Amino acid sequence: MLGNKDFDSSSMGCLEDCLELYRSAIPRLDQLVEEIQGKNYKNANLWISSAMDAASTCEEGFLDGAPASSLLRENYYMFQLCDMALVITSTFSWQHLTYPPWLPPYEFC
Repeated sequence: MLGNKDFDSSSMGCLEDCLELYRSAIPRLDQLVEEIQGKNYKNANLWISSAMDAASTCEEGFLDGAPASSLLRENYYMFQLCDMALVITSTFSWQHLTYPPWLPPYEFC
């Protein structure tokens, strides 16, 4: 996409910003895998949220005036996949809470 001559300077700027956002999200997703493997679900939730921010920020750049790109669909998919992962890790993090001894965990729901 970045090599396409049909994009104007505004679109190119958005694409370059998105490239940087996604490049910086890759190490976050790598860290996410480590956190899940270590059962550190609270930390995993933070890394997932951070990756979701990359998709949202990228999309906002196009919504602020640059012509729509096929990248908008990819941002949507990235956000949705992260959202599903967040639901799963949030569920696991609830299972690792410490409850008062006098109250069974199922009564919190």
